[in-house]
Order: sequence, then structure tokens, then C-alpha cells
Amino acid sequence: MRRVLLVLSAIALTQSACFGSFAATRSLYQFNKGVSGDKWVRWLAFLGLTIIPAYQLFALGDALIFNSIEFWGGSNPINADASEPRVREVMLADGSTARLVDEGDTLRIEQGDQVLVLQRVGTELTLATGDGTVISTMREGQGGAVEVVDAEGNVDVVRADELAAAGETPAQVTAWALARAGN
Repeated sequence: MRRVLLVLSAIALTQSACFGSFAATRSLYQFNKGVSGDKWVRWLAFLGLTIIPAYQLFALGDALIFNSIEFWGGSNPINADASEPRVREVMLADGSTARLVDEGDTLRIEQGDQVLVLQRVGTELTLATGDGTVISTMREGQGGAVEVVDAEGNVDVVRADELAAAGETPAQVTAWALARAGN
């Protein structure tokens, strides 16, 4: 029986066209990640979950059951991201703080009484106020350019070579964007 199960598992894994989201395994990983802020405690928890073998069973369940349901039905019955949204407090250059709330395709930015919402809609990225008033939309232009459309419909095109010259680190890109906004 065990050999038949292994052969069926191997066939299912090699013949399936669905890679899947592995939501159960990611849920276990998120659980492990939240066990403690101490990396040694997280490592010991990981070691224990590997010895049990929780990770292996979750991955097998994903590969044989949940990813198949996702492939045929369109959605995975296990939603690894169904937990509360991720929240991060960031210090701004002026010394104030902003609260970033990551809700998947939406990022809510809260600073004092001002709320901005950055949301992916199809292939576009929309920036709106908390009440839904669109401030700007970004979309891909021709040749790898980025088009930024403001609320009045004015289009600003940033060419691909300009994007490449912006830099690689967040600080470089931010400095480039601020310099460009000043022009």
C-alpha cells in the first residue's frame, strides 16, 4: 500500500500542470515565523516542526489536495493570508511616523488624520485618498516606460533608461524621485 501511495504521489507531482500557491505550507511557515521574535526560538520551532514532520505533511497535502482544488476550482480552500493584515510603523524624514497596513493588493498609508490607499487594479497601480478619490494612476507604457496619470488626466512618462539610472537601493531611487519631482 505504501509503495502504491508513493508511486501515485510521484505520478501526480510529475504529471500535474498546476504549481499552486502552497497555502497550507505558507500558513505553517507564518505560524513558525510568529512563534517568537528571537531567531533561535524560531529555529528550534522549525527544527521541531521538521522532525515531527509537519512541513513535509503540509507540503504533501498542498501538492496532492489543496493545489489540485485550486487548479480545478480556481481558489485554494486554505488562505494563508487570511490572518490580520501586516502593519508596520515607519519613521519619516520629518520625525513623524506613518502606519503602513498591507492588505495584499492594497497598502493603506496612515499619517495623522490623512489616509492614502495604494491599490493594484489589474495591471495598474492607483493612489487614492481614504474616501476613494483617485490622486494618480501608474501603468506600464511602451518600451518598459512607466506612465503616471494624475487626477486631471495629465500623463508623465518615465522612460525605461531613466528608471534604470535611478539606482538600485531604496535611498537612491527616493533621491532620484525627489530630484525629478523638483524639476
